[in-house]
Amino acid sequence: ARQLSGEWNIVKAARAIRAMGPRTLVIKKGEHGVLMFSEHGSFAAPAYPLESVFDPTGAGDSFAGGFIGYLAGAENESDETLRRAVIMGSTLASFCVEAFSLDRLLTLTQPEIALLVGRHKSWVSRRISLIEKVSEDVQRDIRLGLLSVVSGREVARLPRGNQKEATDAIIKH
Repeated sequence: ARQLSGEWNIVKAARAIRAMGPRTLVIKKGEHGVLMFSEHGSFAAPAYPLESVFDPTGAGDSFAGGFIGYLAGAENESDETLRRAVIMGSTLASFCVEAFSLDRLLTLTQPEIALLVGRHKSWVSRRISLIEKVSEDVQRDIRLGLLSVVSGREVARLPRGNQKEATDAIIKH
């Protein structure tokens, strides 16, 4: 996104790319998750936390397959549907890295996928409930991955008037 747009800031890069024509832009950030930008705003989904990564080969393609596969079976292309597609893509990518190349995907079952999708949604939901407790500026920083969930929890304890200043200090360090 940065290379295509010529912008270092990911939000500015997304805005520039969307100005080129796409209604929705999905930026994969590898182990740092996914950012999605649309006319409805932005959405950030973390990569599902794993204890070990065997081989990241194919993870991006697995994300794309899960994302597009989910959309192909969906009844509409609403923002909610796109967000669910991001979770499905992230979930399949997390399975992919558990073995060499695409080997893990060959043994994957629907119940395993459903279980991890549920866990991933729970993980994202905890982030969303945290976001609801902080100011809009801090929400943006969390969604963009500039502020960790742990730091966000600490900031959420502060009065809203002090949250942005604390967030800026955390991001600088």
